[in-house]
Parts: sequence; structure tokens; C-alpha cells
Amino acid sequence: MATQVSSPTLLTLPKELRLEIYTILYPPTPSESPFPLSPLSYNLLRTSKQIYLECLSTYIACYNDFYSASKFTLSVYGSSDTSPEIEQQIKSISEKDFNRITNLTITVRPTSGDSSEPNNGSRDPENNWIFTLVHPYGGWRITRPRGPPGKFVPGVVSSEDGGRILTWRRFRPWISRLSPGSSETVVVPTKASWDYHAGEKKLIAACR
Repeated sequence: MATQVSSPTLLTLPKELRLEIYTILYPPTPSESPFPLSPLSYNLLRTSKQIYLECLSTYIACYNDFYSASKFTLSVYGSSDTSPEIEQQIKSISEKDFNRITNLTITVRPTSGDSSEPNNGSRDPENNWIFTLVHPYGGWRITRPRGPPGKFVPGVVSSEDGGRILTWRRFRPWISRLSPGSSETVVVPTKASWDYHAGEKKLIAACR
């Protein structure tokens, strides 16, 4: 009868090799290349007590700079600047962590009406809506193509952006308030809203 050989696992590897793997998964210095917006996964540390103890210091070193120093991007298809896909991705990250992000660009590619299917113009970057985070507390600089009068809330024509329309908006998916009879602050989900502001200075003032 042939002897069955057990499949190797992470814990069967030498400790030195495991530590190298942890560093690859949780590098202490964020990549200089942009990568998709997503929360820093904690799943590996939940697999066993031994892995948790071995990996925790590496995870913390990565976490300390992950949100503040990484270049995040997000590309979605949508018919407007209030795309549910944007809100879903933003809400996948805790408010505390999202408020540390300093470099995030979101591209919304056009669809046909309310459909999730891209239209013929989605391949032309001039038709995209470009969101650039200018304040970590939900302040966005948004450029979009010119549309028919009345189709979108008016912005200003930006020569800096090749004649595209520029708007300044604030998006906050969270509300912080005090619990009744307690000094503890809790985060309360709220209906997402995008508020318009007349220029960058007023937007920044509203975000503080």
C-alpha cells in the first residue's frame, strides 16, 4: 500500500521562509505603482495563533503607511458621478482608514442609460469622469466631458483640463455622533450624498 504524503502547508515551511512570505504579502514600503482601491486584508492573521504571532509585527509595519502612502485607483462603469460602485468601494474601507488616504483617483466610464453595459464611447478617455481626492475627509475634484445643457449640474470650463467641466464635491458615507447617555462616539451609516461647493477653497473648508 502506497504511503500517502501530506500536502505542504504554510506552517510546514521553515520559519525563515514564512517570514519572507509575510514581508511579500505585507511590504513595509507601499508600491510606487498605483493599484486598485481595497482594504488591507487581515485574513492571513486569522488562520492560526502561530501565524498571527509571527506575522503581526510585519502587518503593523505595512498598515502604518498603507493608506497614507499608497497610490490608489478605481475604475468603474456608470451613468453618473454618483455611481453605486464608487460608494460600495469607498464603504468597504473603514472611515478611520479612508481618512488617511492621500492619493486616490477614480475613473467612471460611461454606460448606456441605467445599464451596467459600457456604451460605444467608453473606450474614449475624453468621455470619462475623473475623480481626484483632494481632501481625505471626502473632498473631490471632478472633471467630466461637456454635456447637453441641463443634463448635469453646471460646473466651470477648465482650460487646465482641456476644456472639460470641473466641479468640486464632497462625499461622506458616514456620520459620527454621540450615543445617547454616553460619551462614546459611534459611526452611523447614512444615505450617501454628494454636496456641491463653489471652488476648491470652499470645499476644503467644508471638509475640515
